[in-house]
Amino acid sequence: MGQSLLKYLISNKALFCFPLILIGFLDLVTTIVGVAFFGATEVNPLFSGLIQTNIMLFLVIKASTVMLTGVLFYKGASIAETSHDGPNYGPRFLEIGYFTSLTLLTFIAANNILTIFQLA
Repeated sequence: MGQSLLKYLISNKALFCFPLILIGFLDLVTTIVGVAFFGATEVNPLFSGLIQTNIMLFLVIKASTVMLTGVLFYKGASIAETSHDGPNYGPRFLEIGYFTSLTLLTFIAANNILTIFQLA
């Protein structure tokens, strides 16, 4: 069943990328709301200084990262859909990367929401 679900999602590439992009933007919005309105801090060392000094640049970089990730998974799904030569490990790596990314982003967004509710 998992393999047929992956094939369905890959064949509908936009559907494949939508949850990842949606949760990425949920992470972005909850991070900005938490920092700007509730005094939360960004724990990602790559973004912690940036969000404190230039929240608009943080927004642009983070939104660009979310969209680039969606595009990369979209292109990966296109490649996996058309690739049929030899032992094809590409779809398996795509599946693992996708579900790992989706799981981690879901955890991060949920943590942001819980943090906002604790600080409110």
